[in-house]
Amino acid sequence: MFHLKSLRHRVLLLFAILAVGPLLALGLLDDIHARRAVERIIVARTDASARRAVELILDRYALVESDALLLSDNAETQGLFALLAGGDSTRIAAARVSADTFVRTVWAQTGNSYRSLELRDARGAVLLQQTAGNDFTAYGTEDTLPPVVRPIVHADSRERLGNVALHPRASTLLPAQLSGLGFGRSGYLLVIDSSAQRVLYDSRRPGLNVSVEEALGSAAAGGLSASRAGGDVVRYVERDSARLASAELIVGLGWTVLSSAAIPEFTAGVTNTRILDLALVIALATGVAVAFTVLVGRTTRSLEHLTLAAGAVGRGDLAPRLPPASEDEVGTLSRAFDQMLGRIRTMLREIEVGRQLAVLGEFSAQLSHEIRNPLTSLKLNLQGLARDVRRGNLPERAGAPLDTCLREVNRLDGVVRGVLELARPRSTVPVACSVHALLERVVGVHTAQLEASGITTVRELGASRDMVTGDAEQLVSLFTNLVVNAIDAQPGGGRLLLRTRSDGARIDVLVADDGPGAPVELADRIFRPFVSGKPTGTGLGLPMALNAAREHGGSLELAGTPEGYAGAAFRVTLPLT
Repeated sequence: MFHLKSLRHRVLLLFAILAVGPLLALGLLDDIHARRAVERIIVARTDASARRAVELILDRYALVESDALLLSDNAETQGLFALLAGGDSTRIAAARVSADTFVRTVWAQTGNSYRSLELRDARGAVLLQQTAGNDFTAYGTEDTLPPVVRPIVHADSRERLGNVALHPRASTLLPAQLSGLGFGRSGYLLVIDSSAQRVLYDSRRPGLNVSVEEALGSAAAGGLSASRAGGDVVRYVERDSARLASAELIVGLGWTVLSSAAIPEFTAGVTNTRILDLALVIALATGVAVAFTVLVGRTTRSLEHLTLAAGAVGRGDLAPRLPPASEDEVGTLSRAFDQMLGRIRTMLREIEVGRQLAVLGEFSAQLSHEIRNPLTSLKLNLQGLARDVRRGNLPERAGAPLDTCLREVNRLDGVVRGVLELARPRSTVPVACSVHALLERVVGVHTAQLEASGITTVRELGASRDMVTGDAEQLVSLFTNLVVNAIDAQPGGGRLLLRTRSDGARIDVLVADDGPGAPVELADRIFRPFVSGKPTGTGLGLPMALNAAREHGGSLELAGTPEGYAGAAFRVTLPLT
């Protein structure tokens, strides 16, 4: 049965969605890209074919214009039309004979290219004419080609005297070379009279003179007409076959050259390749799915063993059977789980040791109490003797030893108080506290001391959340120890940095200064009792601060000095409410 509650089945479903699906989509995209690439090739080739056809037609048209220019600008034609314009009837007959002889000579050389040649006067009357025989009528498009007309202009006055009209054969402007310009086996070339919508030339049936609809079919003609409005690339369907064509307009003649190719002729190979690629993709996806299923089965079995081990731990068995540690992520998880169990066993041992230390702490408290009473008596007596020295009742040389004794007694008294603080069990009532408010409270208490030492307080309270649950007085004591250390480290002035950051679950409080920093030799043991970098320090402030942080589920550590500061930096981490 397939159950989505099973991790194995969820992973397999995810694999199918994220791996097999994209592979199939990639195959389809490749097919689309291949088809588009083939179509781009078809368009490029048909465009080149159409351009070449236009070049051939224009070259032939230039020859026709050259013949018309020869007939209009020669001396015989110019002389005849000049006499006709001037009304000199005595010389017209001789000029007509001369012009007729020239025209016949030209016709003898070029007559195979034209159906007829006419010289007309300004009123349109035919003066000279040459006509070919009927051997050309089988071509079918002879009567549809318009004449090429060239004006006859007076050489001096530039007055228009008449026209030369050449009626070219279809083979003259539409040479046989056009039939070889089609692209592909089913490609063909059409020359269309754009104004009449008739096919002047069809490479498949050169003698056909029909409309576009008769040549291509009504559906293809409609698609051709709609597509040609959008640009030079024409897409249409002819006899259930999709086709691409390139259209080039011959502006001077009003003709359109259309080079067409069938898309299926060139995409058949792509289709076969697509089927092969799809089969390969399916085979690859199947093989990968089988391999993935086997791998997931092995992995999830290890996870099942870890789940059973976690259940055993929940029942109190701290030495459950774990799966063999492999080199993959599950093996890493298994080793981490084993390390966690080791730490739990160590913590239980530490708890047992802590119970024993609690007994010793009570003993230390009693011992400290016994020591403190005699110290108080000694302190009072030494203070009395110091007063006698100041009054002159005792020699002045006794003042220095008495001051030394008083300092040592005060130091011992501070040590005793610190030991009592460490050993005394605290009864706290947890309440919600604002860390920012506690920091402001500590700074407010020490404002005078900060100003006297020339220390500037820099606040960077950037934590978006700062509420913690705990004993406000203990937390104040914690931050006070850190602030006092910073003040003592900067007797000549400096800066006190208070920076907070939160990540949603915990808040970090960084306290840094511009003092000399923590001595290197004390960095590893700075939180041990009676270890101090100050000549008059008791070495109990940081241990007491550390205890307070731990009692609130947090930590206290010596941090790296922030950028722009040169002294020591301590980071307090506390869990947010």
